[in-house]
Amino acid sequence: MLLELDQQVESLETLMEGGFSRAWEMAFGQFPQDGVARLRERNSLLDAGLAVEDVTQVARIEKVVMTDLQEGVVGQPLPQPVAVRVTTANGEPVLGAVVTFKRASGSQPGFRPGGGTGQAQAQMQATTDENGLAAVQVLPDTNIPRLSFLRQGTHFPQRLGYNAVTAETSNGTQTFVLDAPFVEVGLPDAPYQIQAFAVPPSTEVGLQMIAPFSGKVLDRYGNALANQQVTWTQSPATGRFFRYQDSVTPQALDPSNPMQLLTMQEWSDVDGWLSAGYIPGMTAGYYAVTASVGGLSRTFGVSATIPATRYTLRATYNGDFNGVYQTAGPQVLVAQILRWPVGAPGWVPVRGDEAGLEGVAVGAYTVAEDDTILDLFVATPVATGPEPLDDEDSVAFRPRYLVENGPQWVIFVAEVSERNANGQLVEVCCGQQLYARQTSTVPTLQARRRLQDGTVVVAGGQASTSDSGLGYFVVNQSSDNLYVRVTLQPNVPGDDVLVLGASLQRDADGDIVLPASSNVQNVLSLAAGTQGGRARFELYAKDYSATSFVKVLQATEDVDVRSPEPGLFVAGLPLRARWVLPVWDFVSAWKPAPGEPPPDDAQPPIAYGAPLGMKAFVNGRLVVRRGESEVASAQVLANATGITQVSSLGGAAIMLGQEGFAVMEVPPGRWDRRRSGSRSFRTIPIRHP
Repeated sequence: MLLELDQQVESLETLMEGGFSRAWEMAFGQFPQDGVARLRERNSLLDAGLAVEDVTQVARIEKVVMTDLQEGVVGQPLPQPVAVRVTTANGEPVLGAVVTFKRASGSQPGFRPGGGTGQAQAQMQATTDENGLAAVQVLPDTNIPRLSFLRQGTHFPQRLGYNAVTAETSNGTQTFVLDAPFVEVGLPDAPYQIQAFAVPPSTEVGLQMIAPFSGKVLDRYGNALANQQVTWTQSPATGRFFRYQDSVTPQALDPSNPMQLLTMQEWSDVDGWLSAGYIPGMTAGYYAVTASVGGLSRTFGVSATIPATRYTLRATYNGDFNGVYQTAGPQVLVAQILRWPVGAPGWVPVRGDEAGLEGVAVGAYTVAEDDTILDLFVATPVATGPEPLDDEDSVAFRPRYLVENGPQWVIFVAEVSERNANGQLVEVCCGQQLYARQTSTVPTLQARRRLQDGTVVVAGGQASTSDSGLGYFVVNQSSDNLYVRVTLQPNVPGDDVLVLGASLQRDADGDIVLPASSNVQNVLSLAAGTQGGRARFELYAKDYSATSFVKVLQATEDVDVRSPEPGLFVAGLPLRARWVLPVWDFVSAWKPAPGEPPPDDAQPPIAYGAPLGMKAFVNGRLVVRRGESEVASAQVLANATGITQVSSLGGAAIMLGQEGFAVMEVPPGRWDRRRSGSRSFRTIPIRHP
């Protein structure tokens, strides 16, 4: 082959003289000298024995580290192709090995050939070059929420895509997979749209709307963009904006109030939300409000009217907080009854002890989706309660979350009656209801173990000291932080068992803090040389009251961390290897006289082997013997699920089977034409470290 390559190089050098050089350049986009130099380099590598073309010698696949942990915009190729190197057992690069790149987790990155264009594929094959390298382009998943993590930003965390990519190759009998997948980060694309959410089309003049103006900043794929500066403007400029997140009571128009602004700037949050509380001016008419993000803008609007009735009901906008089942959240909702007295310049709160007013009350219902009333709270504004925000003008209510994994509504209603000139009581407020939708959730905790090859699996109560890590997966759909407490009971005093990294955020109790509205997987490394023990993971949520909170246990998982079992499990016993006589051969079936051989033209019997499955949990040499004779042997790699790789050392072939088993076919015992009947053989699998 080397001679053939030399001849090709000489032929190309001859063709380079004359017009062929220009044709080569037009066809391949490079000068022929570049191609010849590459071919000579390949030739020299092969000649020096640095590259192996025999793919049956493939024994390893590893990452090209500089192509791991890249960041790129979703739907576009990463800055560098993702690359692996395939080598023999001696570390020599293998030329011509086929490598399959594919997805390794819940995300769905796409693949293209190196330098290619067109539709991205779910997986892609590439062939190794003379350096044993194979590479493909990776395009991060365009749907970031499918599998994501949070990165702290200037004002809010930004949700980024988590893209895991693995690669595998084969030597024809054995498949080799990366020890750990590539992890590539998907960044959202540029702001593309402001998605608007509807508000009631009309409201009263001089008083905050029933709901804020709100929308989301999204990229072209619908991914949320955090930390985008939003500017709110209005026309006519007689109303006021306010940050409802900072407002602890409903807002009536007051130009002297520093919280009320002619224009307002804010930042989109982790989910891309942009929102603004708004108070129309004192003049009836249409008020246009515009939100601008860079070159994007979205116009909202509302018609303000002078109400025929002089009473109305308002509440703060913070009712959309999602909480944990059977707890109370940190948010307190504040409601007020307001009236516009005759001759007064605007709205004032109703206390309930004013002359001429009777039956003043505010009710707060907690209602399930099927309209079942779960809780009812009724109070008069002037009667203060334990909540600090409950003053003589307001009613403060702290919701509890009373639905097991489902929505609930907090509904505010109010009543006010006036005594007329005839002494009769007339109900004057309030026909409208205010409501906030919440989600009451049950967070979940699942212990997970990371095997030696980097695969993360459910622990199911057990882990091995041969694992590389042990941790948890938590689903938190609440709007508050959750907390994980890790308790360790080592088998040997002083053994750490797990490495609790200093980078983990902890609270004053030493519990690990998990962010709100996120799914968190945190795998802690096993301590080097650990002898195992028991690990307990406890999940807590806060239950808030007017003055403090307590942590309430939500879930617990215990995991026994044990040393790997040294034994060897065998499947397929008893062995059923057998010899079968051809049924059409009557000569072979004829039983000769004692001491006499069968006729020479008798047909030989057919051997049918028996499959023997063997499972081990530690690396070592696997030997199969019949009596004192070695039948087969192989070097195996194993983890806590069984054997993962098999390299045959001699004798009958031992191959990698399914579910952690190595498999070989055991032949029947020696056929003796002079004897009839059956014989018994012992097959003894032995593990050598």
